[in-house]
Amino acid sequence: MVSALLGVRGMRMIWVGWAEIDDTTAAEREQIRRTLWRRGCVPVFLTKEEARLHYAGFCNDVLWPLFHYVVSRMPDIKTDLRSGFHAQWEAYQAVNGHFAAAVARVARPNDLVWVHDYHLMLLPGLLRARQPRLRIGWFLHTPFPSLEVFRTLPMRKEILSGLLAADLLGFHIYDYSRHFLHACTQLM
Repeated sequence: MVSALLGVRGMRMIWVGWAEIDDTTAAEREQIRRTLWRRGCVPVFLTKEEARLHYAGFCNDVLWPLFHYVVSRMPDIKTDLRSGFHAQWEAYQAVNGHFAAAVARVARPNDLVWVHDYHLMLLPGLLRARQPRLRIGWFLHTPFPSLEVFRTLPMRKEILSGLLAADLLGFHIYDYSRHFLHACTQLM
């Protein structure tokens, strides 16, 4: 994708992404922001704990296996606070919020914002709430599971609501889009 977009001319492009730098001072982060901004990039800084719970936790321990049909018992988000699942979900929401804040700082009304993958499935909804006139696209780089599998995710409605705020959703193959539509019609 990056290579393809490098050839696009006459379009303002800003890349927003996780900086994966967590042991910096506020002054160092500001210097990093200024340096990256000159290259059209906006960093999102996460704490080690946010990164661990979001990326290694909710994304890679919950979503990735589920989306690849590795189904395990899902804890009850309301009652099973000891499993760490609740903290992972909170981190997932917080990180999506950090990305929404970073995009909101640079996006203008009617800009096109393209979101990638299962790490940021709440982001379209968060962006739509902040800036209703944004044009938002989202693409999933993994399978989207069948309804029978997806419905085991306790926060399935929150995820679907976040995605449904996008103007365009992209999936690798027709079956994955069909699975998504089936989940929406049955669960929403």
